[in-house]
Amino acid sequence: TGAKPTEILALRGNDIIEEDGQVSVRFGGRHGRISDLSPDAWATVKRHKGGRRGDLPLFTKERLDETEAKPLTREGLWKVLKGYGELIERPDLSPRVLRETFIANVETNDPKELAKLLGSNEEYAYQILKRRRLTDQLPPRGVIFKATA
Repeated sequence: TGAKPTEILALRGNDIIEEDGQVSVRFGGRHGRISDLSPDAWATVKRHKGGRRGDLPLFTKERLDETEAKPLTREGLWKVLKGYGELIERPDLSPRVLRETFIANVETNDPKELAKLLGSNEEYAYQILKRRRLTDQLPPRGVIFKATA
């Protein structure tokens, strides 16, 4: 989704929207941006969501009963990613690498659309697109993969 770590950690169960067979996640509360989820991403989120009440954190430190659920911290997210990085032989796996991978593979050249997808301003999106053109479509350092046409 290109989400920032703080956006992921702030997610609550009721930020997941299921409508007409489409699943989306709302980043930033009621008035935040909405990003569609792939079936694989939805399966992962569904496992974490479980039967938990919608007002509770989506990602918690432990699988505790609802009254004790504490949100995952930034450090906790890094530890989770480090564990996955070891599994896939990518010790550099981090929130930044995931975001850069998303940016390298997103299929838009429109700064407004990219800014909306990333939850950022148009100037930042313009700089990303400019860097992409200057590097002749090569992914930035640390990118997990770059899709080819």
